[in-house]
Amino acid sequence: MSARFRILFRADADPAVGTGDLASLAGLAASFDPARYETHFMARRHAFARDLAAARGLARMHWLDPDLDLAAEVAALNRAVADLDLAALVFEITRVPLEAYAGLTDRPVRACVCFDARVPRDFDVVVNWDVSAPRLFSGLEFPRAELLLGPGCVLLPPGFDLERAARVRRARPRRRILVAMGGADEQDLTARVCAGLAGLGRDLALRVVLGPGYGHEARLRAKLAAAGLEHRVERNVTDMFSRYLECDFAVGTGGLTVSELAATGTPAAVAAAYDHQVERCEFFAAMGAVRYLGFRRADPGDLAAALDADLVPAPAGFFRPRAVQEAVERAIARRQAWNS
Repeated sequence: MSARFRILFRADADPAVGTGDLASLAGLAASFDPARYETHFMARRHAFARDLAAARGLARMHWLDPDLDLAAEVAALNRAVADLDLAALVFEITRVPLEAYAGLTDRPVRACVCFDARVPRDFDVVVNWDVSAPRLFSGLEFPRAELLLGPGCVLLPPGFDLERAARVRRARPRRRILVAMGGADEQDLTARVCAGLAGLGRDLALRVVLGPGYGHEARLRAKLAAAGLEHRVERNVTDMFSRYLECDFAVGTGGLTVSELAATGTPAAVAAAYDHQVERCEFFAAMGAVRYLGFRRADPGDLAAALDADLVPAPAGFFRPRAVQEAVERAIARRQAWNS
């Protein structure tokens, strides 16, 4: 074993799954001490993944052919374990259930972020930050796994200082509006939200953050210019924490964004871009941290009501931003003790 433990993070970013999986693991990887851990990434070679890797400065990328079958992918993972002498494999895969990865070596620690319960029972760390996770895993036996379940275990980027965020005071009336609708935004909710806000006739200043997969930037810029609303458009922003702290209000979606908004106490409205986001949006709306606009909805009247609503931050201690990193480190330490 080298002086540093090597960890391979396996996730994709493509039109079918969006960019959230790879973005989440990129943030998790950045939380590990580089003096002790050497991080590697493996993804299927899609444009979304290449763009995100470039935007995040991800080194040590190991690319898979987009059309590689699962058996060949497992073989590639097993080779990587041997060639790199990996201490851990960390997955966030939504394309297929992890239990389909037949023949995957158990030589390293195996951890995953998942959104179902179809996980091999011999994994060492299992994370599911969906609202439904405690229900999904109820009664299931994972003999050696540390289970981290529920929305408080969401992967937050390592730069998120929740104590600092709690000290921010937001202006009323809310003028500085952040619009961040996800990495690909195939439904172009960004344009619909911007149009809805522009139609309110209020003195607003928009900061619009586009993800690496957004494909309508030129048209969006033209519409914003025609609306005459003060605005700034940014793409591939790596420091979302500062954007949350600088705004008075935000509009986002129900993926990782809604958790980041709730964790930073940012007053916000959210729309569910996919079916699996609905329950998460409803959960944080019931908490009082956000207003829920609906499934792929951005009605101007609902936006206006959300802008004027009184919202409350998540309870102190609800989010555990270092929980996953610490669980993986504990699993590596346990494995090293067993092997010594």
